[in-house]
Amino acid sequence: MNDKLLAHFHPNEVKSALFSMAPLKACGLDDFSSFFFQRSGSATSGVVGRNNLGLIMAACSVQHENVANAFMAEALACRQAVLFARELGFSRVIIEGVSLTVIKKLNSDAVDRSLICPIVHDIKILSLDFNNISFCFVRRGANKAAHALAHECRNNPGPCYWVEEAPVATTTKCELDRTRLEQVQVP
Repeated sequence: MNDKLLAHFHPNEVKSALFSMAPLKACGLDDFSSFFFQRSGSATSGVVGRNNLGLIMAACSVQHENVANAFMAEALACRQAVLFARELGFSRVIIEGVSLTVIKKLNSDAVDRSLICPIVHDIKILSLDFNNISFCFVRRGANKAAHALAHECRNNPGPCYWVEEAPVATTTKCELDRTRLEQVQVP
């Protein structure tokens, strides 16, 4: 099942990827973030799909009910990012998230018996639809656009989708990221 996830990269692919990205961002990525509401047991996922230049290709926000904790909220947000990338027809994606626990579980072959095990298993099954998919941990500062989207859409009752645009706060965060990317000197 994990053959595609564990496949080795050619050294030229690694070199090309490393020299085409800034310290905090990867090329061809989907950022995901969640907003968890403990009292209501609900969460909002924000997903921002960007190209290698940092331009928004698409964005979505989705409400989740019966969410037990913040880890489950982040796992659901990651699942939404994978589903969204698949729906958009992407074959090579880098999924970035701020939950190290979720990212480690997705990159591990160990048997998972945690509360989020079914979600992690589902994400791994969905991942088989891609030619190449990577799950990467990033600090919250590198994931501000997806977090802003989740925060901004927390009161929307249903899913919301945008193509080549996003709400103002999300677009502003993406532009700040793009400005930082352009300022970084790559050898």
